[in-house]
Amino acid sequence: MVRKSALFLLVVAAMLAALVLPAALTPAVAEASINDIVWLDTAFKGSDPLLGYVQAYEAGATAVLKISIQNTTGDTITIKGAKVKFDWTGGEYAANVGDYPATLASNQSGTATISFAVPDISVASNQVRHSYTVSVDYEKEGGYMAGTQVNRENVGTGNGYTEEFWLDHDYIDPATVQVYLNGVLTTDYQLDCDGQTITFNTAPASSVSISADYQYVEFVNWGNGVETTYYLDNPPVVSGTQKIYVDCTLSTSYTLDYDTGRIKFTTAPAAGRSIIANYQYVARWTESGNDFAVYSPDQNSAMAVKQQLNAVGSPAVNTAGSRKLLAESAMKEQLGDQQYAAGNLDEAKAHYDEAFALMDKALKNDKDPNTFKLLEPTGTLLLGIGMVLLALGVIVYVLKRPKGPPGNQ
Repeated sequence: MVRKSALFLLVVAAMLAALVLPAALTPAVAEASINDIVWLDTAFKGSDPLLGYVQAYEAGATAVLKISIQNTTGDTITIKGAKVKFDWTGGEYAANVGDYPATLASNQSGTATISFAVPDISVASNQVRHSYTVSVDYEKEGGYMAGTQVNRENVGTGNGYTEEFWLDHDYIDPATVQVYLNGVLTTDYQLDCDGQTITFNTAPASSVSISADYQYVEFVNWGNGVETTYYLDNPPVVSGTQKIYVDCTLSTSYTLDYDTGRIKFTTAPAAGRSIIANYQYVARWTESGNDFAVYSPDQNSAMAVKQQLNAVGSPAVNTAGSRKLLAESAMKEQLGDQQYAAGNLDEAKAHYDEAFALMDKALKNDKDPNTFKLLEPTGTLLLGIGMVLLALGVIVYVLKRPKGPPGNQ
């Protein structure tokens, strides 16, 4: 029986090891390098009766956002900017140069700061929580390119009659192609930039080595004759670095949103026409939230009192009178929450003020009925002490009194 139990335990241990070991051996993946975002100097931070948990500023106040970032790329990077974008019109605010580190070495940390004036509630409603996205843009030395460089790829060897040869990659930037015959640059060919084909006008002679330098780039999509809008894979794009090709021909008939990578062609590319792109881009880390609130002045005033009530919480009291006052305070606070949720901010503040006044009175008037009070007469206490001493004297007397003659016992 003992052996069977031991065998069972060994089997269980082996099964657990099989489950745990693969996870332990899995390499860790670098996390996004925005470690934390903190809103400073808020008017209110906590549970709002209408909105839930919020970090709120009064309209017209200055909001300050601190972004903690860490370079997890393994390279030294250049920080290109930091910004926060809200869900209201015009709600995009950027950090000023100098409010974020210029460069970060691998695993080095830094802080970016964004300050902006909180808009009026006519722009950013005070009846909802607002969502936002914080982003930090960066690039490594040399930048990031959509095109990947290939140098001196061995394309093949001439035989005197074959004219067509194939590159290892398709979707080629025509402007980057250089073809060599025995190491000598030639232009005696045609390039199919979609199908990776080089077609020589004259077949390379026997034993001639053929090599090429080029960049293969991003395939965007095929035209269909209807769609005019397409998106690049790696925004934001560095302004002016883009080359957009339609059917291997460089196009200028489009607009490009550098931040989102959206291409808007003047005329829809024809059906079957390839759209490819080469460009430089910056990398972006992002962090999102949906707890930002904009308060009107009367809303802020009401929540200032609510914040005081939250700070005090539910204090412990000793007397029935104070407990009654606290119950009344809780009732007034609940009424304030109801009025606040209904948008009646003046009534809400009035109830919150009453709740706070009742709580303050409860705490000031509270006394412990079981605690000796110095203002009471001391006679009762002295009488108690005297009775204890008298009892002790009687006991001592009984124990030590002289015994009488035997006959009297």
